[in-house]
Amino acid sequence: MSLADIVIPSAIIEFKSPDGKVDSFEVTGLTIEGLVYLLQEDRENLASLFEGGIKDFNEALKLAPGFCSKLVAQAAGEPGQFKKVAKLPVGVQLRALTKVWELTNFTAEELGNVFALLGEGLERFATEIELIKRLASAESDPSTSGSKDSKELAST
Repeated sequence: MSLADIVIPSAIIEFKSPDGKVDSFEVTGLTIEGLVYLLQEDRENLASLFEGGIKDFNEALKLAPGFCSKLVAQAAGEPGQFKKVAKLPVGVQLRALTKVWELTNFTAEELGNVFALLGEGLERFATEIELIKRLASAESDPSTSGSKDSKELAST
């Protein structure tokens, strides 16, 4: 078997709109790329979810509804549509969250470990970016050019 043969698991979330029409959207499990995106977009809510040791996404909805909307939109492949997800009836949101959780194939503990690892990497990256910005700022400012501070920044 090869990767080309693998079918990515997904689920269709169906619901009736007020006019009686059946609407639907498809979700998949979260990927590393999706997790990183969510981590960058909503770090505070994400931290609160895992510090509380959530057991499922029903609990997550109570703790961080904005994050949950972003999560569903990400799992649907349309991260920019999170505001629309937030306007869906609560039952639809819960069904979507439950399916995403099932398709992601992680326990809360495993997912928390993934976020911890990603968080550490992003913190190091953010620190490096900040140092680069400070160095660039010091080098572009003629009054600090060649100063002890700019040399110290360059050595970090």
